[in-house]
Amino acid sequence: MFSPPLGNFVLVHYQANCGLGPPIKGFYQLSMVSEDEGAFLFKLHLMEGYKAPLTMEFCTVTMPFPRRRVVSFDGTPSVGAVLTTEHSIEWKIIPIGRSLSGKSIEATFPGTVRFAPWQIQRLPSSNSGFGKMGDEDSDVEIESTNNMANVEEFLMEKMSKDLPSVDLEEPFCWQAYKYAKVSFRIAGASLSGMSVDPKSVSIYPTVKAHVELSSQVTSGDYILWNTLGKCPSAAVAHV
Repeated sequence: MFSPPLGNFVLVHYQANCGLGPPIKGFYQLSMVSEDEGAFLFKLHLMEGYKAPLTMEFCTVTMPFPRRRVVSFDGTPSVGAVLTTEHSIEWKIIPIGRSLSGKSIEATFPGTVRFAPWQIQRLPSSNSGFGKMGDEDSDVEIESTNNMANVEEFLMEKMSKDLPSVDLEEPFCWQAYKYAKVSFRIAGASLSGMSVDPKSVSIYPTVKAHVELSSQVTSGDYILWNTLGKCPSAAVAHV
């Protein structure tokens, strides 16, 4: 028994595991077919196993390219609309104002993206851990081209050499071709399956009191890793 404070106050907090799987499942692939063009594919399942009143109010997938300038893209998604910015492609699967409830959908998006010509960043040898970038590098690149069976691997290696790791804003995403971000909002019910009926809450000694119930689901970044890229790893510092 305790004496409640004056005014509104929180009576109890609780935590519970979610009885449902991730609201968005699928994969993302991006393959660089040349230095300035990439082919990508999304195949996603939304709200699989989720039932009403759970509602997805919006869902957007963003492909960020902080080090490349997007010139154009080609492709038509199975659902939703696509917008481009200077350094990203945004796929609005469920725009604000159109919600998804009581059913699941499959969304696919194949396409290509073209970037502005690659601007090679050359650093003085005294400030770079990559060594000299002169004629010796040109010879290495020619030799690598002849020896590599995988053209994409050669392109990624070449571009990685031109972009020092110390300049990367995303150290876990080398060249920033490695992931896409998903943003969404789900409302309507508790993901844990637990519920509290405000009318069943009793207070002793008996008093008239207004009971309010609220719930919140929090999450970190929702990331789709590029399955054709290398495993996420921190860029090695060069001293």
